Amino acid sequence: IVEEYYTSGSIEDVADTLEELGAPHLSHYFVKRLLTAALDKHDREREMASTLLSSLYAEVGVHRHPCVGTNDEQSR
Repeated sequence: IVEEYYTSGSIEDVADTLEELGAPHLSHYFVKRLLTAALDKHDREREMASTLLSSLYAEVGVHRHPCVGTNDEQSR
């Protein structure tokens, strides 16, 4: 998925593929793989990874995930 994204640049394709996998409990592995691959590449891929994560964050609403604390919880 990651290498294909770097080639195509299609955020929609990545979102569709992740949804088709139907394994939200593995989303952390995708994020890890995306960031690891980006760090091994050039600025273009790093920027693409950032854009992808921002888009997926907005679409999926990661801030509502029970494993991610809110700002109120983090400040305690």
